Amino acid sequence: YLSCGSSSAGRYAKFKDVFFKGLTINTTKIVETPPSVFSLSPNPASDILTLKHEAFDNAAVFSIYDLTGKKLLSQKSKEGTQTQLSINHLTTGIYMVECVNANGGKSVEKFVKQ
Repeated sequence: YLSCGSSSAGRYAKFKDVFFKGLTINTTKIVETPPSVFSLSPNPASDILTLKHEAFDNAAVFSIYDLTGKKLLSQKSKEGTQTQLSINHLTTGIYMVECVNANGGKSVEKFVKQ
């Protein structure tokens, strides 16, 4: 530091192993996994639910859940950009379709079963 208001030579200090409060050191690299974007039709549906999605390098998994969070169906995606799910066994109501890609990215869409 400099000595202010004096004609003497500057004064200096050396600090060792100093930590600054509020400064965080993050040694973990965080990588965001993009979600798997898909659309479904028809909505409302009665027998077959068609899911349109990107072409996955590795198979993604589509799962159907009821509104309590219970998994009712799980199926890997088909090759190409379209997968069909048979929903004949589901009762009339509102359900959620979740897509999980090979990298762990997730997306959820709601549909109505007639």
